[in-house]
Amino acid sequence: MDWDYLKSQQAFMVKRKFFGLGTSMIYDAMGTNLLLYAKAKFRDGFGFRIFSNKEMTDELIFAKREFGKSDAEFSKGMGLLKKAFMPTYAITDSKTNEHIGGFQRKSMKSIFMDTWTIYSPDGREVGQIAEQSRMGALLSRFIALVPQKYKIELNGRAVAELNGKISFFVPKYVLTILDRSADIRLIMTAAALIGGVEGKQGQDS
Repeated sequence: MDWDYLKSQQAFMVKRKFFGLGTSMIYDAMGTNLLLYAKAKFRDGFGFRIFSNKEMTDELIFAKREFGKSDAEFSKGMGLLKKAFMPTYAITDSKTNEHIGGFQRKSMKSIFMDTWTIYSPDGREVGQIAEQSRMGALLSRFIALVPQKYKIELNGRAVAELNGKISFFVPKYVLTILDRSADIRLIMTAAALIGGVEGKQGQDS
């Protein structure tokens, strides 16, 4: 899959795989042509990987799940808490081995509104993935059919939106690109994360 092609598109359909443990799929806007396939992997590095096909023969992204941002946190007894409530992912381009950034869930904030911090390759906070409606977020925690809405922000500007659609079986979102100058790899990884890998409200699938 050519990242430039994905960057040229404005909208996508994101679905969690039915009976798929930690699996999300990104389709074209019509939801017919599979473009990206994200799967949680428990071998060769815990985290999830994004492929250009369902057969998982062409890996594009490896999102490695980590305990924390430094060894010092372990000495303070924060390692297990980080793992349970503040999962962190280091994002690498599998083709170039380039570290392109990271995501970390905000534990307390996510109780009410699912929120993730986006980090730059050098560890600076550069954006966030966040639910947009406090009431909608609250209702979705008790009523599965209530769709969620997320905004992805980088460097102070909105670069994409994930708008949940009513679905009786699996979460489904429309991903809209708002800023085509943003790194499409980070946007797609964020969509895969919210769409199914971490599951609803940031809970592990």
